[in-house]
Amino acid sequence: MTTAHDSKPDTIWRAVVLAASRGPDDPLARATGVRHKCLLPVAEEPMLARVVRALRADPRIKEIAVVIDDFDAAKSALGTPLPESVRLLPAGESAAASADAAVAALAEEGSWRPVLLTTGDHALLTPDMVRLMLNTPQTKEADLFIALARRSLIRQAYPDMRRTWLKLCGEAVTSCNLFALMTPRARRALQFWKDAERNRKHPLRLAFSFGLGSLLRLAFCSGGAERALAILGKALGLAAAPVFMPWAEGALDVDKPEDYALVQCILDRADKRP
Repeated sequence: MTTAHDSKPDTIWRAVVLAASRGPDDPLARATGVRHKCLLPVAEEPMLARVVRALRADPRIKEIAVVIDDFDAAKSALGTPLPESVRLLPAGESAAASADAAVAALAEEGSWRPVLLTTGDHALLTPDMVRLMLNTPQTKEADLFIALARRSLIRQAYPDMRRTWLKLCGEAVTSCNLFALMTPRARRALQFWKDAERNRKHPLRLAFSFGLGSLLRLAFCSGGAERALAILGKALGLAAAPVFMPWAEGALDVDKPEDYALVQCILDRADKRP
């Protein structure tokens, strides 16, 4: 569980931004003519710059590590010299490997600090979303907090938004690509993510790594995402809890051309409001 120090309003945080591209086969980069997805302009600002700006708006985040496969692209997006407190780290062979290596590198530099993990294509990330993630541990204890959005919220705001829905103990939710790692135990979730990528062609092997008891509890449980994450977290040896985003925009990452079009539409609509 988190310590009292972890829950203080003045807790010092670090952030990790996963910004590696899919290489020359990235459909979004090809469709928009940019050499790297992080350079994609969103409201006349590189997408990566928008993410970093939202993180820098909260003074509790003292260091931001951008994990990327093209340092020149990152510097083009963020400017040279880089903004204060921002550093670049090389990408690993996968998103999970990159996340684990970045958190490990930060953890080796002095005492453990909570880490907010997000992605470089979280184009509509706002300081309010960041603030919610940083404030939640002041009132609730867990090793790992996962931002989720309920399907009802998304469907009401953007009925045509395509998302991957998870049915967690009877509740349909989707990820918001925001994770708060409060203690070193949270890294067990990153290790599981790495295992999931390695075993994506062997789903039974991955499923049984949780244990039969945990699988049965998940299959027959009720209580929604909170209960499901409690079961999953216990199987991994950590305490996990959801943070429900009240903003549907928090669930939109820019993976495909249609995502980019929706982001532009949302921002255009916001600009036209009186």
